Amino acid sequence: DWSSDVCSSDLVITNAGKTFSSIILSRGGLQLADALTLNGIFTLNWVSTLTLNLNNFTLTCASIKTGVAGNTTIAFGTTGSLTITGTGNQAYYNLTTPWNLTGSRNVYFTYSGASALTFTNPSSTAEGTSPNVFFTGGTYTLSIATNSVLGNVDFTGFAGTLAANNRTVYGNFTAATGMTFASTTSVTTFARSEEHTSELQSHLNLVCR
Repeated sequence: DWSSDVCSSDLVITNAGKTFSSIILSRGGLQLADALTLNGIFTLNWVSTLTLNLNNFTLTCASIKTGVAGNTTIAFGTTGSLTITGTGNQAYYNLTTPWNLTGSRNVYFTYSGASALTFTNPSSTAEGTSPNVFFTGGTYTLSIATNSVLGNVDFTGFAGTLAANNRTVYGNFTAATGMTFASTTSVTTFARSEEHTSELQSHLNLVCR
C-alpha cells in the first residue's frame, strides 16, 4: 500500500492495479489514468481551488471527506464514478462545503455490513451539482444528515433502515422492498430549481422495488 500525504500540483496517477492506503489532496489537481482503489480515506483538504478528475474511471475508497473549506471540482466524465465501501465503519461521504460535481455524478455505496453509517452533503448544494447516490446493500442504519441535498437516490438492494432526518431530493427516488423507513415527522422534499419548475411532472418519480 502507498499513502500520499499531499499532492501539491497537477498530478496524474497510474496505479497499474495496485491498491493504495489513503490519499490527501491539498491543492492543485489530480487525474486518474486508470481505476484507483484505496483501503482508506480519500481526503480533499484544500485551501484554494482543487480539481479531482476521475477521467471516466472509478475511484473506490472506504470513505471520502473534506477538510479545510475551499473550492473543489470533481469531474466524473460521462462514465466515471465514486464507489465508497465503508470499510472499517467509516463515515461514508462527509462534506462540510459543497463540491462542484460535473458529468455523471454517480456515487455508489457498497457497504454490506450492519454498523450505522452517515452521508452528509451540504444544504447549499445546487441541483446541477448534487450527487446521484446508490445504496446497493447492507442492513445498517443510514443517516442522511439533516438538510442534505441529493440528486437521484436509489436504494435497490438495501435492507437497512433510513434514519429520520429532513432531506432534499432533486431527482428520482427508488425505495427497496426490504428497507425500513424510521418512524418520523421529518420531511423528504422533492424539489427542482426555479428554472426547472415546469419540468416537475416529467422528471420526478417515486419508485418502490
